[in-house]
Amino acid sequence: MESFRKRRAVFILLSLFTLKIACGQGTFNTRVDYYNQPDFSSSLLLNNDTILILTNAGDSALFNVYEASILKMDLNGNVLSKKSFRRDSLSFVIGNNILNLNNKYIIPGTSGDFHAHVFGSIYQFNSNLDTASNIIKSDTSSYTYYSNIINKGNDLYIFGASDSSCGPSGYRFILKKADTLGNILWQREYGSSCVYRSPRNFDTTHANGFILCGFEQTSPLGWGTSRLFKTDSMGNVLWTKSYGNVNTYFPTVATASTSGYVLATNEIDSTYMTSFYWTSLRLYRLNEAGDTIWTKKIGPKSQDFDPINLKLLPNNDLMICGIHRIPHYDGSGNLVSEQLYGFLCRTDSSGNVKWFNSYRANSINDSTTNNYLYDVAQSNDGGFVATGYVAPLDGTTEDVWIIKVDSLGCIIGGCGSTLGVSELSYSSFNIFPNPAQNEITIESLSTGCKYAIYDSSGRLITESIISGHRTILSIHDLAIGLYSVRLQDKEKVIFKIFIKF
Repeated sequence: MESFRKRRAVFILLSLFTLKIACGQGTFNTRVDYYNQPDFSSSLLLNNDTILILTNAGDSALFNVYEASILKMDLNGNVLSKKSFRRDSLSFVIGNNILNLNNKYIIPGTSGDFHAHVFGSIYQFNSNLDTASNIIKSDTSSYTYYSNIINKGNDLYIFGASDSSCGPSGYRFILKKADTLGNILWQREYGSSCVYRSPRNFDTTHANGFILCGFEQTSPLGWGTSRLFKTDSMGNVLWTKSYGNVNTYFPTVATASTSGYVLATNEIDSTYMTSFYWTSLRLYRLNEAGDTIWTKKIGPKSQDFDPINLKLLPNNDLMICGIHRIPHYDGSGNLVSEQLYGFLCRTDSSGNVKWFNSYRANSINDSTTNNYLYDVAQSNDGGFVATGYVAPLDGTTEDVWIIKVDSLGCIIGGCGSTLGVSELSYSSFNIFPNPAQNEITIESLSTGCKYAIYDSSGRLITESIISGHRTILSIHDLAIGLYSVRLQDKEKVIFKIFIKF
């Protein structure tokens, strides 16, 4: 009878787990084509049980003209509505985020015909997404673009770049303060010289100021550095610093929960054939003065990592999304091709990787698509939604791409996760018995491997090193439920799942 009760408990737990994956942490991988024209997405906003995805949709009637568009989906990946807007004959190219303010959706971006003047614009959509108005437009005699917008109190703060004081020789970063009607209250410019600058993102500081992040050119060859500016509440510079070696194109910053900041960027770590550079993903933990407390390198050499967005999670974990370039070589070691994958990486507050996954969009006719992820947000069920676009190589057009993964980064529940894509054999480790009640055994083909156990919310339970080839762990005190084991051999990482009953 006791054996029957145990088997029945395991069956019920497995059934509940299946139901949880299907309903509680549902996953999907989908792409959306607006008009059979090039479409792409750079940001999203989770609003209760819906996903708002900010996109650029190629105009079906006009060549090289884009419309500001918002795609509304449910958490199962079903499209609920699509809205597109364009003013007059001008394109509107979206910025890097979307803001919900008093049930109105505000987005930064760039308007223009791309032959004469391009100007930064702030568009406002109503709650039904059926009307839009341009509430802020910069001087049309200069080239200005807006990257991000945040609100503090009843005011808007906009980060971008402009050539208004440089002309064709370059740009300076700009920060503007405006009221919700679009009236500019003040504007600041940053950068002592006129060089190419690309604003990435910004955040508020603990002292009600701002931390601004972008790429700044430092060489006539186009090389550059990750640049941070810290300002007070009026936008006055307190300090500015650069991080990383040359060719660090993709910085993104977030204010830490207590003090200081976290910066993610890419850095050159190796070369191929003397002229081609591979980059790694690098995390910096900074104090309030911008001094480095620690750095962490993520990923193997001889690949490319472009971190596009960095988010601080409620438990102080870090979530990074971006682009992962994976090379392919022939038998003689010559680089013959490379493919771009979107990636998501979750670390703890100290930058230690919990999981890393690379993703491809559902292919239609082409298995060699390039895939880009630009923004990520955590859903109420503990999973994550990410958006970007897919660029097929079969002649079809670019599509908006959206994925939802579970708390372990899996589109398919219990997936294996690797740092370097399938470098670590899934059979290199074994966990038994599974399900288990009192203890589990972890076996490894290698020695000195590390393990860490997480609950279904991603909380770290314990971590250590496998003794020899086998370690026996007591799980008697763990609550009944689903757990993941992160197994690491040098830079290679994989996850396996076990159930405690």
